[in-house]
Amino acid sequence: MTDTLKTISPVDGRLYVERPLETAAGIDRALDAARSAQLAWASWPLPKRCEILGRAVDAFVAKANDIAAEITWQMGRPRSTAWDHRSDRRQPSGR
Repeated sequence: MTDTLKTISPVDGRLYVERPLETAAGIDRALDAARSAQLAWASWPLPKRCEILGRAVDAFVAKANDIAAEITWQMGRPRSTAWDHRSDRRQPSGR
């Protein structure tokens, strides 16, 4: 039997999502892969790393409405305040 992590939505008390937990061996593999990736990442010039991170931020911001919905269902936080923690206080579009 695989252990799972269940997220119960505080919005309505229903099971929102259930995911399998990783094994200790799986976590060790992921950490080893992350250490290897960090070595490769560190070898790239800073401008290249900045460009990649900029694209990652752009992709995250493009999904702002989807992320806000997830925050609402998983944490019970009102959607209108889902992004108030950001320093610029911008709200997702379509609010």
